[in-house]
Amino acid sequence: MLTAVVWGVSTPRPFASTLAALVPAAVDGALREVVVAGLPDDPDCRSIADHAGCRVAATDGAPAEASARLKGSWILLLRSGDRLPEDWLDGVDRHLARSDRPARLTVQRHDWPRWRWLVGWRAFAYLMPKDELGRNEAATWAALASAPRGAVLRTGRPRRD
Repeated sequence: MLTAVVWGVSTPRPFASTLAALVPAAVDGALREVVVAGLPDDPDCRSIADHAGCRVAATDGAPAEASARLKGSWILLLRSGDRLPEDWLDGVDRHLARSDRPARLTVQRHDWPRWRWLVGWRAFAYLMPKDELGRNEAATWAALASAPRGAVLRTGRPRRD
C-alpha cells in the first residue's frame, strides 16, 4: 500500500493536476492516503485538499518525525505540479514485486519549459519504503526530495496538460 506525500503546494491548478494523477491508484486500492505537507492558507488549495480527502501535515517537523503517522508501507514523494505518466502504477507494481529498494519515476513539472525535457533534464518523484523515511536525516520534505536515490522505473512518458 502506498502513501503519497505532496509537498511544495503554492497554487491550486498544479496541485489539482498532481492529485488527478493519483486517482487510478486510489480506485485500484493501491493508494491508501494522500498527505499534503505545507498547505498554504489559500482557500482554493484547502478546498481541493478537503474534497480529495487529503490529510494535511504540519511542515515544522522533519519527514522522519512524520513517518510514524503515515499509513502506507511505501511512500511516493511528489512535488505539487508533478504529472505522472499514465502507466505509473504498473511501473510501481513491477518494482515492488522485484525489489525492496527505493526508486524514481520520471515526471513532467508544470513550471519547467519544454526545452528542459528536450535537452535531457528530468524531474523525478521518489518511491521509498516507509522505514527508510524514518531513518532519513533530511530536515524538510524539499531536502528529502532533492537527494537522488534508486533506479529509474520504466514507465511511459509523463503526460502534459
